[in-house]
Amino acid sequence: MKKSKKNVTVMHEGEGWRERMNRVLDIPPDLWPRGTLIEIRGQEAMRVQGGGKILVYTPERICMELGDRVLAIQGCRLICTSYYVGSIGIEGKIESVAFVEKESGKEERT
Repeated sequence: MKKSKKNVTVMHEGEGWRERMNRVLDIPPDLWPRGTLIEIRGQEAMRVQGGGKILVYTPERICMELGDRVLAIQGCRLICTSYYVGSIGIEGKIESVAFVEKESGKEERT
């Protein structure tokens, strides 16, 4: 008699239920409701869907809430072209995009 193996998925350390579902079902994270989608077109335009309130707004820096992190955009002549129901459009010369943790202030550059 042959024993059947159970389909067991291992949960990685620090992995939440959404991350686990994304990995197991091979679902892109931006398809979840309240997920974040960041689209950068060249060096002059970007759109952020799923963003929160704008924390800093200057021609050189725009920062906005993304859940437990802050999205920081550095550049020149930055302007917010649209802000509607969590969708933010930004234009200008984008020099860097960084994710900053709210508590520690550490930056992760992309």
